[in-house]
Amino acid sequence: MAAILDPILARPVVTGLSAAVGLGVLWTLRDYQQWKAFGTGGFKPDPSGYWRMTKLRLHALLHRPDPYDVSALPTTGPTYITALPERTGPRPTLVSRPMPQRQVPAPLDDKTKETLHGLVYEFAAKYPDMLEVRPSGSEGGTAEGLYVRSDWRGVNPVTKHPILKTEVAHVHPSDDSLHVWLSERDAKEVIELGWGEKFPLGIVPGGWIMVYAPRNWMEMDVVRWIVEAGVGWLTGVDLNRK
Repeated sequence: MAAILDPILARPVVTGLSAAVGLGVLWTLRDYQQWKAFGTGGFKPDPSGYWRMTKLRLHALLHRPDPYDVSALPTTGPTYITALPERTGPRPTLVSRPMPQRQVPAPLDDKTKETLHGLVYEFAAKYPDMLEVRPSGSEGGTAEGLYVRSDWRGVNPVTKHPILKTEVAHVHPSDDSLHVWLSERDAKEVIELGWGEKFPLGIVPGGWIMVYAPRNWMEMDVVRWIVEAGVGWLTGVDLNRK
């Protein structure tokens, strides 16, 4: 045993550095696999995409943007939300990676989960002249997105955005959270009342926000109201008055 330990004890700095490098490699491999499992937020699910996400993570650590600061969002303008209640309890914990933007998964009953993940299909079936479902471009095809049909006569001009195009919303399979495109006034209200937070990067409009996963059947109704507001923003049709 002494013969084995002598070289290690004689070079403690080298031994320590080697151990740190080994642990770092193991952590990176584990983080890479978790990143792919959560969905890659539109990045390629390969080492090059992981490297791009890592640079964003380092940038976020240095700048620490406040995900709840809505001071730049307006209090006037179009709104499609009525009587949104305040969310109770603490906000969920988010994973450390800025992309994809995800919360730490929490248990959800089967009925609510099934309804949530069928929500985009529910809207498309109810309003087939306005909406359709196709793979989410903003998520790199890892989720099904609810889109305004390109031939809809009242499509909002903001849908010329090169990333989002006509995407209203999508649900993330890994954690049950959503991204929804709202008017900036409605996005401000959703965040202030505790139902979501800002997107961490300035590459999309301020109305594109993360909506937290519902915790129960009652909160499923709130999520549906928020998606309805997104439909209203991009189609010009207030579903509460339709």
